[in-house]
Amino acid sequence: MGKTKKSALGKEKLPSPSKKEGDGAGISKASDSKAPPCTEADKKAAKRTIPLMAANQAAFSYGNNVAPQFFSYYIIRLGGNAFHLGLMQAFQYLFTNGLQLPTAYLSDRSGKRIPFIIAGIGISALIFLLITRFQDLWLIILFISIQSAALSIYFPSWSALVGDEINCANRGTILAEITEASIAAGLMGSVSAFLFLALSPNKSANSFSIPFIAGAISFFLAALFIAFIKEAPAKKVTRVLKFKDADEKFLYMTKIQWAYNFFMSLSWPLYPLTVARVLGATNVEIAIITMISIIVTAAFQPIAGRLEDKFGSVPLLQVTRYVFIAVPFVYAFAPSIFFIYAECVLEGIMGAFVNVSFISYILDSSPPETRAEYFAYYNLGIGIATFAGTFLAGLAVFELQANTNWSLWQILVAIYMASGIGRIITAVPFAFIKAPTKYPTPPGQMAHARMEFVRHLRWKH
Repeated sequence: MGKTKKSALGKEKLPSPSKKEGDGAGISKASDSKAPPCTEADKKAAKRTIPLMAANQAAFSYGNNVAPQFFSYYIIRLGGNAFHLGLMQAFQYLFTNGLQLPTAYLSDRSGKRIPFIIAGIGISALIFLLITRFQDLWLIILFISIQSAALSIYFPSWSALVGDEINCANRGTILAEITEASIAAGLMGSVSAFLFLALSPNKSANSFSIPFIAGAISFFLAALFIAFIKEAPAKKVTRVLKFKDADEKFLYMTKIQWAYNFFMSLSWPLYPLTVARVLGATNVEIAIITMISIIVTAAFQPIAGRLEDKFGSVPLLQVTRYVFIAVPFVYAFAPSIFFIYAECVLEGIMGAFVNVSFISYILDSSPPETRAEYFAYYNLGIGIATFAGTFLAGLAVFELQANTNWSLWQILVAIYMASGIGRIITAVPFAFIKAPTKYPTPPGQMAHARMEFVRHLRWKH
């Protein structure tokens, strides 16, 4: 339900996309070689910036896991229906993703990332506090939409900062380490939410106020950590990147992902209805769903990072698209909350792959000076597709309830089937996606690498 990706928890996560930039004369194609080896200067700079970036992501992840994934359930506890949920998620994804292009252009044009990151997180923190003060459904949806717009300032600049600061050969490992810190903090956020809700009335809307306040505090800390980074001067861009001028492999991946995301998002407003109304989950059981996903993702994140370093992002990206086909079918026919728990284990594994594969793919397929705009174009399409999917799903449930004799479960199953069949169809083009960079590993060397990979598996703490 809501990532931010964002990923949203309780369902597939939306990737945090990335991009690359071009030279001053125009948008050049990315090379077919791997990133250069890390120099001593790279390592020295990393010692200063990576801990602060990791701290920022940890604080952001704590806030993102203690609060916003409960927006849908908060609306349900306030008496909201499927139309409220669909509208809230539609605007949430549209504004978070669709408004990134202008802010990304400003970020690339100014050559600055950190001011945009601080502004986005700071406004989002204030919104959490406002949500705790009001319980009017339409006002809550308005506040969530404003927060989503603020996050559209944050995401492309953060992704571009990653590309600016982490640009040598072990990027996958560094990304995985940052993500591990993020996931560990996210797990703490989920555990905190569980404790907050366990000590509150089981089906009360007021139970969510403490998690929202904790989210605000955590987001303020995230803004503080990023303020201490001494940003390296980035090359300024003086022209707008046109979508058609982007790398061909990026364009192919982006278009098929937009289509896939439309059918994925048809399910998203339905998940909280299935969990809270069909299965009758308590607030504590809802928090458990979040905890399972993030624990499993934390366990598999180091594995995903090493796999990306050795074999590239394409295999990881493909497997997530195929595995997520099963999700709507599980929700459609789950006889108890325990089946949702089992689905969350699978989702957690795929979440680890998503965390590194989409960012790395876009970084590898795009040139350097328009990195924020590459991310923004990707997210613009994701936002539009997701807006359409979530809005139509919420509207369909509302209309079918009003004009048919179908039960809520029958309506949800029908839309889940549409989502699942659409995922099957739109997953097919992912079989033909091409890697933006070459990972030239002969078969014998690859077999040896796989053996070494398995032999050295461990969960980093």
